[in-house]
Amino acid sequence: MVYNSEMTGMEIAIIGMAVRFPQSSTLQEFWSNIIQGKECVTFFSAEELRAQGIDQATIDNPSYIRAKPFIEHVYDFDASFFGYSHKDAEAFDPKTRVLHEVAYHALEDAGYAKQIDNLTVGAYLGVSEDIEWLRRSMTKIDGDALTRFSSGVYGHKDLSALFIAHSLNLTGPVFSLYSSCSTSLSAAHMACRSLLFGECDLALAGGVTIDLPQKSGYFCQQGMIHSTDGHCRPFDANASGTLFGDGAGVVVLRRLEEAIAQGDRIYAVIRGSAVNNDGSQKMGFAAPSQAGQKKVIQEAHRLAEVEPETIKYVETHGTGTHIGDPIEFSALSEVFTSTEQQYCALGAVKANIGHTHAAAGVAGLIKTALVLHNRTIPPLANYQTPNPKIDLALSPFYIPTQPLPWSETTTPPRAGISSFGIGGSNVHIVLEAVSTEVGEDNTNLSSIIPFSAPSFNQLDQIEQQLTQLVNETNHHIVAYTQQVARPEFDCRRALKIDNHGQATILPKLHHFIPTATLGIECADLRQHADASQAYLFSQSSGYLQEVTELLNTLNTLSLAQHFQNETEVWAQAQAGSLLARGCLAIASLKCWQKLLPSLTVFSGEGLGLLPAAAVVGVIALDDVLQILSALDQNVEQISIPEVKSPLAGYTLSRQKQSLSIEQYQDIGFWSEILLSHSLATLQSNDNVNWLNLTASDKGELSALMIAAQLWCEGIAVNWQIWYGNRILMRGDASHYPFNRHYYPLPEVKEVYSSVSADNQQQTTVHHSYQPRPQLSVPYVAPETAAMKFITDLISDTLEIEPIGINDDFFELGGHSLLVTQLTSRLERKFAVSIDLLALMETPNPRSIYAHLAERLGGEDKLELACQ
Repeated sequence: MVYNSEMTGMEIAIIGMAVRFPQSSTLQEFWSNIIQGKECVTFFSAEELRAQGIDQATIDNPSYIRAKPFIEHVYDFDASFFGYSHKDAEAFDPKTRVLHEVAYHALEDAGYAKQIDNLTVGAYLGVSEDIEWLRRSMTKIDGDALTRFSSGVYGHKDLSALFIAHSLNLTGPVFSLYSSCSTSLSAAHMACRSLLFGECDLALAGGVTIDLPQKSGYFCQQGMIHSTDGHCRPFDANASGTLFGDGAGVVVLRRLEEAIAQGDRIYAVIRGSAVNNDGSQKMGFAAPSQAGQKKVIQEAHRLAEVEPETIKYVETHGTGTHIGDPIEFSALSEVFTSTEQQYCALGAVKANIGHTHAAAGVAGLIKTALVLHNRTIPPLANYQTPNPKIDLALSPFYIPTQPLPWSETTTPPRAGISSFGIGGSNVHIVLEAVSTEVGEDNTNLSSIIPFSAPSFNQLDQIEQQLTQLVNETNHHIVAYTQQVARPEFDCRRALKIDNHGQATILPKLHHFIPTATLGIECADLRQHADASQAYLFSQSSGYLQEVTELLNTLNTLSLAQHFQNETEVWAQAQAGSLLARGCLAIASLKCWQKLLPSLTVFSGEGLGLLPAAAVVGVIALDDVLQILSALDQNVEQISIPEVKSPLAGYTLSRQKQSLSIEQYQDIGFWSEILLSHSLATLQSNDNVNWLNLTASDKGELSALMIAAQLWCEGIAVNWQIWYGNRILMRGDASHYPFNRHYYPLPEVKEVYSSVSADNQQQTTVHHSYQPRPQLSVPYVAPETAAMKFITDLISDTLEIEPIGINDDFFELGGHSLLVTQLTSRLERKFAVSIDLLALMETPNPRSIYAHLAERLGGEDKLELACQ
């Protein structure tokens, strides 16, 4: 990315975004709907509404509008992915579940779902209230104190950000906030301040609104702000009000300088933001204030150091109300005072997806970032004729009715976003575009795209995503992002995209032994110009850096008189120079060593043992280079340098046979290496997976292909080594396909007077328990009735099976609330008092059994109590 604008030091980059808006579960779907001017409102049939428990009298009421922009799957959640039990997930507000997934996808889109532990990440998130969820969750207060406390924690909307921070290990400042309709743009403003103060490296900002029932309408009453016909028409003559809907959006923010330095994909740059409140200078608490809106826009422009004339698009609050739209237009007109007419487009995302309340501001922010990123001004949905209370013709503004390309000027593309909340909290943000850097032409090169998932079903879904994605975007960016920015799971595959753009799955390795170590052999330098197949790294910047470092070392040793660059090294190697051949081998072996951290066995054949010895530290690199230079010059007497043991964790072998300490230290052994050729073929170590660097692997990315095949077998790969110090741009890649389960709402214990009890019946959903995770101890089954009772009780508490007698409660995923619940159930069952603190020290079934036996006076009495 190139930022063609004077920096103030206050710039914040938007590097990741994710959405769950009506008819838009991805950014691509969201932008497609925006650019088409599509209205994403659903009008429900009477049957659909009755299925939601809405009575016929309500449905037949002429004031009841059967329309709503809603989102799918709000009752579904991938609890295990975020480290929650089924019981935890059932207690969560649906908004909390959705916000978890959107926050993770935003981090994933930014390219930091993998490296989050190495960064300080903050979160500023807002959640709207939902009366129906409150009504249903209140039914849990009839339980015991622990149930009431647990329900109050997990079901509390304002703890959503904290749960997300705990689940995703966010260690920066984390706040839940609420300022009504401006909540999520306020969150973005506060996140920018946190970044500028250095409180965090990355910051999440966003919000969510879900009003239950999922499919429902609303009552339209005279004097209220609701649309009379289920359509939102900002700035249109036929506008009759707004309609509220569901949605969630999250952005990932970073200081601009750092985003550029790290190669982050930048959607847009926040040049400045401002927030204020109307105070009492307006007609009423819920009324908008022209003066307040004007001041906040002016302050944002001042902080951004931009003139209004340079802003060509404004994403308005745009509710489509009789009072709100004219006031907002007047406030904008007082700020944009240029005599130039109709140069700035107005937009309003509420025309597409309705008013998403706590998510409304971030919806506008994400839309505007996409406007700048795609250099396209979208049409305003539902717009036909201007509101007679606004004078468009003589103003700086116009309403686009079709997609328009952004006009190129000497000024970077700029836009503004407004969000105004009931109660007077006004926010305005100024965005600026970045220029896409013209990279090197690598379209004729193939690429390797690794991908993984916890299950093969999810792996298939990711493969479908990537197969489509590589046809739509630069597959090299996809490959790099998948390699360095995606978490790794057990089920793995890799795609090879050839220079024609054709995708094929890399074949599995034959004869790979999962429990064996990894090894590589360097051929005899006397017999092979390319003894360790350095050509496999011909397109690797990391390899070129290794060669450059070697050339610098040669220059320091005054040995570089015959070659000054890699091309000359290859030429001399072909001509027979052992020093040149050794340099190629050492550079290649060092690349393999860094690319594959678990590659620990280095073997050599004949003089190929010298490069291997240099890499594992048995002989100093300078000494190996001096020896090879002396051999080139046919020096008759060559001193054997100091020989050390291999670096910790590494093994040096000769022709795939391990060497002993005595051989390392035997001068005669090294003399034999220098004077003789390879030994007769020896039997190789069967407990080593030797890298197969055969000629059949020739190709510009063969080393990376071999590494990818090993990665598919579970071998760790440090992908960045291939690129050396080059930081490539991150961009589009796969999105994690959540493996969701259905979690119904709490049952209602009382019904609306107008709704029959039959309509309020809830279907009880029984979840299959989660399988026992991999623990630090093996599974040992219970053998007695009492032990089985304890393991079954833990299984029921955690909804995990089976439970072994040595399984740690906390390692299984339990927490303090659940251990308290377990203790309470044990005390009721056995009528004893349990020392909770002692139980928490070693919380496994065996220790619980011993504790209960002591309380009851012996194991016999405990077993008798469980008969």
